[in-house]
Amino acid sequence: MKEVMKFAEDKMKKATEHLAHEFAGLRTGKASPALVEGVMVEAYGSQMRLRDVANVSIPEARQIVIQPWDITVMQAIEKGIQRANLGLNPAVDGKCLSLSFRK
Repeated sequence: MKEVMKFAEDKMKKATEHLAHEFAGLRTGKASPALVEGVMVEAYGSQMRLRDVANVSIPEARQIVIQPWDITVMQAIEKGIQRANLGLNPAVDGKCLSLSFRK
């Protein structure tokens, strides 16, 4: 009986963790790094997650700023965001990209 309870607890814990991760990526009108961190980017000859090639920050409640660690992947990040169909258009500001949310 204890084994069954332990197994059920583990399954429920994993389910709630997955649900929390999914909720973090929902668009609510407020900026969240979870919205773009999983975007796949073609960099260095392979597909990489955005969070592996850039720093994602939230300077304002309705803005995400992405600063690549290597400026040469800037266009790849821009294309990756556009391919992800998030409904956001990145604006390149020199050494970083910004995504703005509207009300």
